Amino acid sequence: MTTQKQGGSLSVAGVVEDSPADRAGLSAKDELVAMDGMKINPDDWDKRFDEREPGDRVRFALFRSGFLREMDVTLGRKENVTWTIRRLKAPTAAQKRIYEGWLGRKWEVSKTKK
Repeated sequence: MTTQKQGGSLSVAGVVEDSPADRAGLSAKDELVAMDGMKINPDDWDKRFDEREPGDRVRFALFRSGFLREMDVTLGRKENVTWTIRRLKAPTAAQKRIYEGWLGRKWEVSKTKK
């Protein structure tokens, strides 16, 4: 599960298929409001989450589409994944839009020296 800060709240940005978060029913755009009965502060989320171990069971309170829900999640091990974004030599219009949406900046034509 990846998270993102939005103002003063913390939302699920993505859930890996067949991960503990996926099996528990968490979804992208869920707004996490509490973990084990304690309000989630986006600024100390990483510290609080890092205090947990694989196999720990936590109870999340969250909002989904305006409705409050609670879900139990058994934590898995943390994956050490690194992503690399590379520009393609001949991207399609859709690939350019994805690039711009992901990085939040316009696709610029590479200037090659002659």
